[in-house]
Order: sequence, then C-alpha cells, then structure tokens
Amino acid sequence: LRLLYTGHASEADWKGAYESKHAEQLATNQVPIMLLLQVTALTKKYMVAHLVDLTTQTLIKRIKATLQDTPNVDLFDEALAGAIASDLRPVITAALDAAKDNTALRTRYDAKTLRPEVQYELSAFWPPSQERAKRVRLA
Repeated sequence: LRLLYTGHASEADWKGAYESKHAEQLATNQVPIMLLLQVTALTKKYMVAHLVDLTTQTLIKRIKATLQDTPNVDLFDEALAGAIASDLRPVITAALDAAKDNTALRTRYDAKTLRPEVQYELSAFWPPSQERAKRVRLA
C-alpha cells in the first residue's frame, strides 16, 4: 500500500513475508516477484494511473529475468500463472515471447510438468505432443 500512496517502497514491508519457495535471488531492496505481481494486478484493477505502466514494465523485466542465465522455471511458471489469473495481457505476451526460445522451459513443457494454464498458453509456440489415447471399448 505504501507504493500505491507514496510511490515508494520499503523492504520492511515484505521482509520475511514473501520468502519464495522457488529461491528467488533478490538484489537489495528488490520487491519479490509475486508481491510485484499482486501490486500490478491491484494497480490495473483500480487504474492507479501513475503506477500501472511502472509496475507492468517492472514485472515484465523481472519475469524475463527468470529465464536468463540460470533459468528458474518454477518461478517463471508461478509468475506467469499469476499473470494469467489476473489477466495482465502485456505481461503474458512479453513472458511468452521470452519463453519461446528457452530450452529448459521447453523440456518442462514436453514433460507436462508446468501448470495447466501455462502449458496451454505455451501451446501457441510449441504444439502438444501427439500421444494417441487408447480407445475405450465398451462390451
């Protein structure tokens, strides 16, 4: 709320409350990505004009960063699922664009270990495997 009212954030607001289960590497004073996702969804919902673009662009950069260097596919999966649930279209589009050439993510996609909504969105780039289902015969 401090960010919404003042435009500033304090690390004390989230310290300890948003310890990521996916070991997100945070720089000093960096807001955890899942908290940033919630703030972005609120600024969109209530159209806080001075923060909508700022939080959206920051979230896009942070989600893209989860796939760079050492990809954190679990965090990407969680963040993209949250963006889908909040209908953050610019974030979803940018995340999918960053994802289409990532081999670690493609491996998880092929193994079908991503969240269903993320799996579905990624099917725009990578067609689902053509596994044939066994036909059920009724006697």
